[in-house]
Amino acid sequence: MSKLPVALSAEDEVIAADTLSLVMEVLGSLGDRSMEIYLAHHQDGVSIRDLAISFGTNEGAIRNRLNRAQTTIDGRVQSGRLGLEK
Repeated sequence: MSKLPVALSAEDEVIAADTLSLVMEVLGSLGDRSMEIYLAHHQDGVSIRDLAISFGTNEGAIRNRLNRAQTTIDGRVQSGRLGLEK
């Protein structure tokens, strides 16, 4: 049995749009290549090995980019620089 989509309230739609905007802002602050690697790994499930091959680098370089990206994201969340304090 498939689930029917749940209709969001107007307030929930605004919150969802704001959240997406904030996430994109943080990801955009990573730089193009780091954002591409981060999304490919975390959203699309591309392995570190496959990323290294695709980007013509070694696995250690990919791990470093992923770690730096995660550190940047975590730092912005912990410091409240996402605009969530509204």
